[in-house]
Order: sequence, then structure tokens, then C-alpha cells
Amino acid sequence: MIVAHPDDETAGFGGHIPEFEKLFIVHLTAGSPDDMRFAYRAGCKNQKEYASLRLKELSEALSICGFNREDHFVLNGVDQKVIESLYSLTVQVIHLVRRIRPTVVLTHSYEGGHPDHDCASFIVSKALKVLSVYLGYTNIRHFEFSGYHEHNSLIETGTFKIGSGIMITVSLPEYNKNLKKMMIDCFVSQKEMLSIFNIEKEVFRIAPVYDYSRPPHNGKLLYEIMDWGMSSSEWRAVVEKVSQEIDKNFYIS
Repeated sequence: MIVAHPDDETAGFGGHIPEFEKLFIVHLTAGSPDDMRFAYRAGCKNQKEYASLRLKELSEALSICGFNREDHFVLNGVDQKVIESLYSLTVQVIHLVRRIRPTVVLTHSYEGGHPDHDCASFIVSKALKVLSVYLGYTNIRHFEFSGYHEHNSLIETGTFKIGSGIMITVSLPEYNKNLKKMMIDCFVSQKEMLSIFNIEKEVFRIAPVYDYSRPPHNGKLLYEIMDWGMSSSEWRAVVEKVSQEIDKNFYIS
């Protein structure tokens, strides 16, 4: 499972984590933006302290479901600025997936909810393509979980914005539902954001083949409405450049 921030794994997949005999979780960031308002709001003095808090909350949540900490990786992206280290993070994921050799990789969908979530979608898609085309790893399946996106200028969760494929909706049994609630309660610093997610069900699908040169949907994206410092056109320009660089460098190697 490859996600952008601590708590994304719980919001999207928390009810299923205990069901897996072997599960690796990769976080692209420690969940601490450069914008100090988030740290101050959580009672932290600086970005490093806030990152430690986010990872502590994550550790508590994962311990509830018996997750093995040795199977957890935190990469060096910065919350809200994953796009700035997109090349490096994609290469790191390529090498991690090559080393772990999973049969399935689960991540965010491309839906314009958060720029880091869209980056995670691109990173996994690009990594699996490189591994398949250039290195011969053709049997890794790419799934995604529902996150959040724009709907009538508001935030919608529990479904996918657009795209093809069969949507799989799983109603969580009482035990898994209670477990997920306990995990969510560990993320005190993210209480407001996590309150929008439904703990009754989790929604998945096989990832469609995305064209990242185009916006995920018509109209303004949620992160543009929320003014998170990134436009869709800026995001797509970086993705196009990084995609070409990765193709060139891995083809040559």
C-alpha cells in the first residue's frame, strides 16, 4: 500500500489492514507541511515536531491492528509538496516495489482532491509501467481506494469521482468497523478531516489507465478551490516532465 500521508491508510483501507497476512505500507511523506499553521494548530513548535506527532499517531493506529512496524517505510516527500520531489519519490518506489515484489499495489485515485494523492496515483502507475516494460515485472495488479474530491464545490467521500471499472463496495463487519474507529481516534491532530469519512464501508476498484496530461475531471479541482498553492496545469506540467525523464533514464539503464 502506497499513500501520501499518515492517516490515508486508515481512512481508505483501515478496516481491511488486519485481514492481510503480509502487508507493506509506504508513506510518501511524514505528513508535516512547510506551512507552520498546521504544526501550531496541533500544539507543535516546528515542522519536525509535527512530523514526529503524525508518525506517533500512525504508530498507535497501526499497533491496534497488529501491523508489523518492520514492514513500514516513510519516504522523504513533504506534505503538500510531493510534486517537488516527484522524480526522486517515483524512483524510490520503483526500487521498493522491485525489492518487495508484491502481487497487488493499492493507492489513491487520480481525482483532484489533494495534489499529493494525485502524485501517489502517478507514482504507482509510472513505477508499475517501468517495472513491466523495462524490467519484466508483468504480474503486479494496481488497485485504488476512494478518497475525497470535489462535488458541487464541496468535499465528497466514499466513492470515485469518475473513471472506468467496477467499483467494489465492502460493508465492514462490526469488529472491523470498531477497529477502524479506534484507529481513526488515534489521529487526534487530524480529527476534523477524518470526521468526513464513513467508517461503515470501504470502496475499491482496479485502477483505470489514466492520462495524466489531462485534468482528472472538468471544472475546478478540489485543491484549486481550497487554494492549496497548486493548479492542475502546474501539476500536469511537472508530471509530464518527470514522466519523460524516467522513461529516458530507465530505458538507457
